Amino acid sequence: MAKKESDEQPKKIGKRTDTEEPAGYLNKLQKKASKARAENAKKKEQKQMLNIFEDVVKSKPKTTDIPQEEQYLEATDQYLPFSTSLRADQYLKLKRLEYWNRMSQREIIENIMDLALNNLPNVDKELPESERAKLKQLKTANDYYHIRAKTAKEIQEQGRKLRKGEE
Repeated sequence: MAKKESDEQPKKIGKRTDTEEPAGYLNKLQKKASKARAENAKKKEQKQMLNIFEDVVKSKPKTTDIPQEEQYLEATDQYLPFSTSLRADQYLKLKRLEYWNRMSQREIIENIMDLALNNLPNVDKELPESERAKLKQLKTANDYYHIRAKTAKEIQEQGRKLRKGEE
């Protein structure tokens, strides 16, 4: 019995069959290539943004002036960020004082530090220059906030420029 034309299976030519129109196949290839280009562009932009972020983070302003201890001794109303951990028993005692004395933890710690520091030797000895250079800069919490905000704004602006192709 003879085969009908409709019974025949289309021949495979590469990844397409001979029944597909060449124009349709080209459109599929173009869409695939366009999608790959878009993905590559997105990856490239992400890599550039990461490099910008790393550059901004690494570009820490360097101070050449070594802080003078007198500035710190006179700045009794200025607070520097500082954190530590406490033993569990000390933490409980601190919380008890905070509740029963109606004082903030900062006030309590300041009072304790004043009592201890005023009675310890070496508290009045000046630091060597190498150690003074390590002192935290005298900044307010507001200063730290504005530095972080400025850094974030710079990163966003550089990202916009990259997307527009200005650089």
